[in-house]
Amino acid sequence: MTTPNLARARRALDDDLDAFARAIIDRDPQKLLQQAQLLIDQAAHLIALQYGHMPPSAQHALASANRAAAAYHFPATIREIQYALDVTQRPKA
Repeated sequence: MTTPNLARARRALDDDLDAFARAIIDRDPQKLLQQAQLLIDQAAHLIALQYGHMPPSAQHALASANRAAAAYHFPATIREIQYALDVTQRPKA
């Protein structure tokens, strides 16, 4: 995937995360769980496309997002997904 396409995919995922955050207030927890799992998978796919592998810190953050989603703690789910995506934006050492 080219850099402009990755940037578009990242913006789309950010928009999806924002919509998910707004939906937390009055939605069915089961539907939110399904949506959270899709967002986690989408983030993992985007990170893998960008890096060719999953950096350990991003992998840990997405695992935490999965645990938070399973506990229906959706604000933490969003934070962990965002952290995983932010980790990939840091300069490589």
